[in-house]
Amino acid sequence: MSCKARRRQKLKHVPSLRLKLAVAVTITMEVKDVGEEKSYTSIF
Repeated sequence: MSCKARRRQKLKHVPSLRLKLAVAVTITMEVKDVGEEKSYTSIF
């Protein structure tokens, strides 16, 4: 629950476009390091 609460607080402060960019970057970085399935589970 704490992680979700923190993310919701960040969502309020950070613009949607900037957030999407950060999420896209993290996804690509994790996909390069580990498999796609593991990266998606870690994000969500």
